[in-house]
Amino acid sequence: MGEPLIFHYAHVILGSIWLGFLVGGLAYSRLSADRIVEYHSNFGLIALLALLLQGVVGILLAGNYGSVGEWFMFGTFTGRIGEKIILYLLLLAIGGYLQHSLVPRLGRGEASITAYRAVIALLILLSLGAMLLGTMITEGVE
Repeated sequence: MGEPLIFHYAHVILGSIWLGFLVGGLAYSRLSADRIVEYHSNFGLIALLALLLQGVVGILLAGNYGSVGEWFMFGTFTGRIGEKIILYLLLLAIGGYLQHSLVPRLGRGEASITAYRAVIALLILLSLGAMLLGTMITEGVE
C-alpha cells in the first residue's frame, strides 16, 4: 500500500495496548473497586491516548482505499472502513464514559463492579469487531 509499513505496525500495536488495558481491567474487576480506580488512574489515560492515536493512524491508512465518500457505502469492501470508523467512535465514546464517569462513580460507591464488567466486556467485543473489520480490509475480503 501507499503508507510505510510502520503505520500498519503502529496501528496494530496501539490497538493491542488498548485491548490489553481492557483485559487488565477485567482481571482487576476480581479485586476491589479501589484497585480498579487505581488501575484506571495509572493506565486509563494512556489507553485512551493509544486508542485516539490508533484512530489517527487508521485514517492515514484508510486513504489507500478509495475516497471518504466510498468509506460510507456500507455493504461494500470500501464501506468496511466506514463501519470500522463507526465502531471506533463508539469505542471512544464508551471508553471515555468508562474512564471519566463510571470509574469515578465506582470509586465513590455509586456504581457496581458488575456494571464495570459489563462495560469492559462491551468494549472488548467492539474492539474485537473493529479488529476483524481491519483484518478483512487489509486482506481484501469482500
